[in-house]
Amino acid sequence: MSVQWYRGKETNGSLEGFCKLDPEPSVLYMRHVLGIGLIVCCNYVAKGTLVSPICNTPSYYSSKSLPKMKCAIGFWNYVAKCKAASHFSGVTCINCYRHQTVKSP
Repeated sequence: MSVQWYRGKETNGSLEGFCKLDPEPSVLYMRHVLGIGLIVCCNYVAKGTLVSPICNTPSYYSSKSLPKMKCAIGFWNYVAKCKAASHFSGVTCINCYRHQTVKSP
């Protein structure tokens, strides 16, 4: 089984090796920071970073667990997407949780 890698829509030579997280209203992109817990990712993450995608509930959901996304030399191994909930009204919230942190248990 081959893996297809995805690069962010914009690239910048000064950020070579970083992966861009393009805005996706259905998903919150989280990463673990030792001693802090999960934090919402910024626009670019360093190669080797594992990102935990979480559906932006209650407007979006996934019937199965979303695997972690991996940044490798400027490319993502896949891009997570969630499905719109049936009660979803079409109102989106992009970067609403940009600086939110979630403490580890």
